[in-house]
Amino acid sequence: MSAFLPAPGMRAARWHEQVELVPRSPRLPPRIMTSTCLQVLWKLTPCTLIAGMLCGAAGRKGTFKVHNSRLSRRSRNRGIDAKRLLGVMRDVGIGEPRRPQLPGPAATTAANSKEAALLVMEQRRQALEQGGAGIRPALRRRKYRLPLLVKYHKPEGLAGTMRQIRLKRGVEDLRTVVSFAGDQFELDLYHPVAQMPIKSSGLLLWSRSQVLTRELLNPLRRVVQTYKAEVQGVVQEEILREKMRAGVTMGVMGFETAKQADLKDVSAVPGSSLQDPRYRITVLALEGTSKVRQIIEACGHKVISLKRTGIGALSLDKLKCGGLAAATEEEEEWACQLAGLPTSEYPRGQLQSA
Repeated sequence: MSAFLPAPGMRAARWHEQVELVPRSPRLPPRIMTSTCLQVLWKLTPCTLIAGMLCGAAGRKGTFKVHNSRLSRRSRNRGIDAKRLLGVMRDVGIGEPRRPQLPGPAATTAANSKEAALLVMEQRRQALEQGGAGIRPALRRRKYRLPLLVKYHKPEGLAGTMRQIRLKRGVEDLRTVVSFAGDQFELDLYHPVAQMPIKSSGLLLWSRSQVLTRELLNPLRRVVQTYKAEVQGVVQEEILREKMRAGVTMGVMGFETAKQADLKDVSAVPGSSLQDPRYRITVLALEGTSKVRQIIEACGHKVISLKRTGIGALSLDKLKCGGLAAATEEEEEWACQLAGLPTSEYPRGQLQSA
């Protein structure tokens, strides 16, 4: 049995193999051994990190296998971080060192100085040219007067709201109109008057007065709105007018309300076939676009398209689809009288005679 045991001062390389005998290394003092291990670990740490990241990226491809389960799990989830890998390589001495970044003009400019004010003005001017938030004078300090109302010809397929809530992807809202308007109308100082469904088109108002908006939407003011609709089927003018004037019952059972409208004129669409006749009608109503569509469909005609052409004295006129135009002086005078605004809000030369 003694022939299979290691001699004194010698130890076996493997316990199950007693053939090769390796001389035992001399034991080092604890302090020297600790410092030597720390130096070796300090030199091997960047290499270990690089190897771990490479094994993590290659482990997903199946070219390398990591025996440590913790390292393989972490590296597989993380992969290779390019910035971290380059940083570790630069710290070890591989590759070009990082170039020192020069400080920006804001870091070398004294606070509350003339140069700081010029720097801020230049940044805001560039932001304003790119369509962002810039610097503008207050309303009282401007040399020109902003219109009270701005008319917008909303196209069909655009959400008539400022926030795209619960809508399909790819559907734009009125925020795109504000961005494209730029400094010509400054719609960031305005707000839309009510909303309009996606399927409808026509006149949409922008107002910069909350009082005027509230009065335009007040049902007690009875502001008449004009609509042009294209309907399917043969329209008998007198019968449809009587139905609209009599009123259509809407609402939940127990809370029904009668909605009325009036028919102004009827004309056949040129080129419509006898199998699918279509007519254009002009409707006057006190309700919004969605209610008018329900009124027409309740009278027995399917609405193909609906367009609002006027709100009170404000009309769409020849405004192109997607275009913006300021309200005329006569239209603003009517709006000021409706809301009872002070004389300072009236356009020049259009003060109330009373």
